[in-house]
Amino acid sequence: MLAVLSTMAVWFGMRTFLRFMVPKEGVDEFQTRSQYSRVLFYTYRILMMMASTAVFLIVLYVTGDWLLLGLFLLFLAGIAIGLKNYLPQFLAEAKLILNLGRVRVGELVMYEGVPWLIQSINIYSKLVNPKLEGGELRVPLGVMGELNSQPVGKNELMFPTNLNDYVLFSDGRFGQVIMQTPEFVQVQLRTMVCTFLVADFLSSAPLNLSIKGFAFVSHFGVAEDHQQIGLDEIPNAFEQSIRQELEKCRLLDKMEELLVDLSTLRGGSLQYLLYIQMKPTAARHYWQIGRLMQKACLKTCNQNGWRAFNPEMSVQIPSPTLPEK
Repeated sequence: MLAVLSTMAVWFGMRTFLRFMVPKEGVDEFQTRSQYSRVLFYTYRILMMMASTAVFLIVLYVTGDWLLLGLFLLFLAGIAIGLKNYLPQFLAEAKLILNLGRVRVGELVMYEGVPWLIQSINIYSKLVNPKLEGGELRVPLGVMGELNSQPVGKNELMFPTNLNDYVLFSDGRFGQVIMQTPEFVQVQLRTMVCTFLVADFLSSAPLNLSIKGFAFVSHFGVAEDHQQIGLDEIPNAFEQSIRQELEKCRLLDKMEELLVDLSTLRGGSLQYLLYIQMKPTAARHYWQIGRLMQKACLKTCNQNGWRAFNPEMSVQIPSPTLPEK
């Protein structure tokens, strides 16, 4: 009883001294502020353990309880022999805890294909990603020892999308991100919801239309019979008509750039490049804008009597052969 009470008194006394020197609300900051602070902090913790153990042994020695003293020394010897086999692993994990290893607090680490910010390193390290719902992970120290971290860049990308962003996949699917967690990403595709594993979502490399805006590129063909006006009148008319259609749909103020220019001469047609750059707020209208440009060009052709012509859509019907007499 005396040995246990003395040990507890030393342990809590030294712990109280630490709390007095470092306020409770600043302990975490003290641990992660610098490497030297962490070394001092954990060195003090080791001294607490050594001092408590020494007091326990001294009390047993002073009271002359040789049986308990011998049993406790055998117990400590067994622990020392057992730890001998784990000494390399213990040293490696000690370096991590002291923020001297391959991963360090405040740096970025890739874990299961997703970037994470290391908030703390301990028996269970804490990783955070502010772009994900519930973006906190507790990772065992052994797993952290297999990773590598790097300093966080000024414009480091924590995740390619934000909640409610509009994305376009390489297969033409278009939708809005409605959920993204460390395990799953859900995208609203019109009336359907598509669920991806995070790794599959990232490997699909979706285009985010909601970060810095987007561009839509299309083509429209006119018969080469109109080549006399093909360099100025036709592209100017197309551009004016597209602007009018955008204004009707209240999208003109979201446009940044519009270009209509002759692209190629192909298959008996004048092919025009239709390029429009839109602001991020117009992302939900991505496909509508593409249809709107084609509609505007076709309306202009109908109003001016120009013949729209797309060589890829034209079909030539061979003339029938007359039977031999």
